[in-house]
Amino acid sequence: MLAYEAAVLLAPDFAEAHSNLGNLYVQAGRPDDALLAYAAALRVKPDFAAVYSNLGALLVDLERYDVAIRALQAALLLAPETPEVYANLGQALRRSGRFREAIAASRRAIELRPDYRDAYLNLSVAAFEVDEFEVALDASRRALEIDATSAETNYNRGWLCQATGRYAEAAAAYEAAIAARPDYAQAHVNLAFSLLSCGDFARGWEEYIWTWRLPAKRAQYPYLDRATLWNGEAFSGAQLLITREQGFGDAIQMARYLPAVKARGGRVVLEAAPALVPLFEGLPGIAVSACDRGTDRALALAHGKAGTLARRNRVGWESRPRQRP
Repeated sequence: MLAYEAAVLLAPDFAEAHSNLGNLYVQAGRPDDALLAYAAALRVKPDFAAVYSNLGALLVDLERYDVAIRALQAALLLAPETPEVYANLGQALRRSGRFREAIAASRRAIELRPDYRDAYLNLSVAAFEVDEFEVALDASRRALEIDATSAETNYNRGWLCQATGRYAEAAAAYEAAIAARPDYAQAHVNLAFSLLSCGDFARGWEEYIWTWRLPAKRAQYPYLDRATLWNGEAFSGAQLLITREQGFGDAIQMARYLPAVKARGGRVVLEAAPALVPLFEGLPGIAVSACDRGTDRALALAHGKAGTLARRNRVGWESRPRQRP
């Protein structure tokens, strides 16, 4: 990188040096510097197709889709037979909600490179968005034929099967994704929902605990890093915070497990949507906290999720508590 930085200082009209420097900045995680380098390359050489292509790919990663589309379209005017540009354009169009155009761009990428895995993946998602489910599933199948072991292709297959009600197939695909990437939190969570939909409650609830690994969930509850995740053990003399998740129906269903939780220890605080607080305040021995007040949250010595209470109590459908909250 230092060599290219020196090169552009010594020869500011050296477009290839600016381009290569931009690529190195992308690899180094310096997108703003990469944008400046690509702009410098294009000022010197306005018909530099590779720079438009790399610029478009970077703008897709930065979620600046409208500008990315313009850059990629400029690349295609200069180099119309480049599959990578069509693939990136398809991705930008899909993320912009222009699904039909995304399908066309992805198909053109595949025409130019029949083994283009990422183009098939993008085609599958775009086709799903316009209810072309068979096209989506076929594209996902082709991606797997090209790359059967990667986490991305198997996750894509699992997501499509789950979305179309093929839960057993979805579970198998998610398991393959996890085999390729054991810490793939979203694959674990989706596997949980697929297993639960298949009636495999024991495995489903075990996987469901991975929701705590999702970045969005960790960001939602940063204060819980100071607390211990509850695993069903007795907690006499301590406080347990049951956090809110999912919708009203799930919260009401899981409330049936709270008496068994309370029987295992000290103070139980249930986090609930404000509209459900009056309903849950009648639960004996349970303190109810509205989500938007944050009451008692910082005082939790242990925490759990409402959706994991069935797991903590080791129950399935037949052994679920029959009493209503």
